[in-house]
Amino acid sequence: MTRPIFPDPSGTSEGVGASNASSATSGFDVDSLFELASMEAKSVPEEYQQHVEDFIDFAGCILGIVFSERQLAWLRGHIAEALADPGSNAANLIESSIEGFRSVKDADFKTHHAWREQNQPSFMKRISEAEDTLSQTLVEWHTAAQQVLVVGHPSLTREAAESWAELSTFAALIAQGKEPGTAVPKNLEAMIAQIANQYLNRNPQEQLQIAFAPLTLYEIRRSWPTMSADKREKLRSRLAAQFRLQAQPRTGAPQPPPIAVTPPPSQAAGRSYGWDRFRDDSSVKSLQRQLKEATEEGDRSKAVELKRKIQEALQQEGEASSMLSNTMTMRHQMMMNIIGNLKA
Repeated sequence: MTRPIFPDPSGTSEGVGASNASSATSGFDVDSLFELASMEAKSVPEEYQQHVEDFIDFAGCILGIVFSERQLAWLRGHIAEALADPGSNAANLIESSIEGFRSVKDADFKTHHAWREQNQPSFMKRISEAEDTLSQTLVEWHTAAQQVLVVGHPSLTREAAESWAELSTFAALIAQGKEPGTAVPKNLEAMIAQIANQYLNRNPQEQLQIAFAPLTLYEIRRSWPTMSADKREKLRSRLAAQFRLQAQPRTGAPQPPPIAVTPPPSQAAGRSYGWDRFRDDSSVKSLQRQLKEATEEGDRSKAVELKRKIQEALQQEGEASSMLSNTMTMRHQMMMNIIGNLKA
């Protein structure tokens, strides 16, 4: 039997016919219907707003990733929810993290990098052992960001490729004298595929610049709104040179032609990343949740397939972890030169 699209309020399906049409129509509240949109996006209470933004800034710095708009919206809601329960583990995490970040929050990028290198391992250990939703989600995002697309020295991660694509879009906009906004390219997957395909053909310096693009993009985005006109112009020139762009006059600048790239059948193209760029359906934790659901629903064939995928994902994560650990020894010395080349 097909379930009615609009079930009868009484809980039965008999009353969907004409006999109930008048009562259903009389109970239709237009004002309430259009209020649903405002109910979806809850604003952060004023007393939590500063703490919410401070923790988001901290999380972006300590994890070395750039949050998408949907991730930011999710974070704001869940951080405010955690702060409303002062005794919770999540609230303690937020408060202690903000306090620990306070001394370097307004420091330069070199200080941020040194602080990140020193504090990221202990923070990852803390949230990996925590059971609250906020901590688990941050672990998932960080793990997904480290997915290796191309093996190299250093390897190309998903986050690095996305950040390089976004940085190039940022550069293209400011080269025309325009405000960059969030600088998310419309053809992101195609650009990532192109970056992955060309990565090994680039010289070592360019590979390193791409590998550390997440940190560069994080620093530029947080600094841009308060950057002086002189510094904006200098950054505009440096990024234009970096991406081989011609800086256009600030008025009447033509739009750059769209990049038309057909993603080849590779690992970079053809992956689905769900509701935003980090929450894909192939992470181990996501697959384990799906397995639990399939088991509870009694879907044996799906459970068997998910177990196979979990084994493959665990193997890939082990290989990725090994490759990433081999590149960690070179990060600190090279990072200073990379970001310096873009922002000096």
